[in-house]
Amino acid sequence: MFQSWGSMVANAFNTAGWVKITGVGEIDWTTASSNASPTSAWGFEIWRMNDALQSTAPVYIRLDYGSGASAVTPRIWTQFGSGYSGNALMGPITTNLASSTQSASAGGLWTSYFSGANNRMQMSLFTASANNLIYSIERTHDANGNDTDEGILFASSNTSTAHMQTYWNRSLGTTGTELGVGAFLPSIGSGATGTTTTMYPLYFASGRYSNPALGLLIAYAATVTSYSAINLTFFGTSHTYLPIPQGMTNRSSVAVGQLSTLMRWE
Repeated sequence: MFQSWGSMVANAFNTAGWVKITGVGEIDWTTASSNASPTSAWGFEIWRMNDALQSTAPVYIRLDYGSGASAVTPRIWTQFGSGYSGNALMGPITTNLASSTQSASAGGLWTSYFSGANNRMQMSLFTASANNLIYSIERTHDANGNDTDEGILFASSNTSTAHMQTYWNRSLGTTGTELGVGAFLPSIGSGATGTTTTMYPLYFASGRYSNPALGLLIAYAATVTSYSAINLTFFGTSHTYLPIPQGMTNRSSVAVGQLSTLMRWE
């Protein structure tokens, strides 16, 4: 199962238009295998963005694929840098940011969703199981939603019930990892007033609050239909999102079970 889910993630980056870097000792998915060790990496890849900003504001990521709390629990460690040498990233780099399920989702046949481009990646692995893994990488944005050369916004699950987000500045490094995501929701109500339904953006702390992410939004589950794509205007532009029934831990402490995660779907 490790080879199946790991190569699926790698294929998603490739299909989206990211460029894989030949790293020393990188994983070969035709021969890759797992072992019996929990919380261990079994192989890695290095990828880079391939958009117009890459020439002046390069972004590289190293993905280490392996196990979480048990040998059959999927986990991906992600690290960001502005360059690479051999099998290591260079420049101000992040720590290895762990994204994982809580138990053996990979042991079942679960649907996964991917939406990406050469400068972003959103995915929902093992969706509809109790251990969905939500994952989002994108560049920072200006006030109009255009990508900037400042850095990266990264959010993901680190178990089935806990979530995290990180802002990474290409020149200065990261401000650290926050548990939970920066969505602010009212403690009462359901986000709907009359004919108006509210979707809540994610803000990332960069010493200040950055402009919000485009890749993920949060909504009250009662106001959306799971897996039924919706169009909404965000940053003044129409975007399509796919509601995923698993919510993400938020700063308003609204119960995750009441929420849905909206994943960019275009």
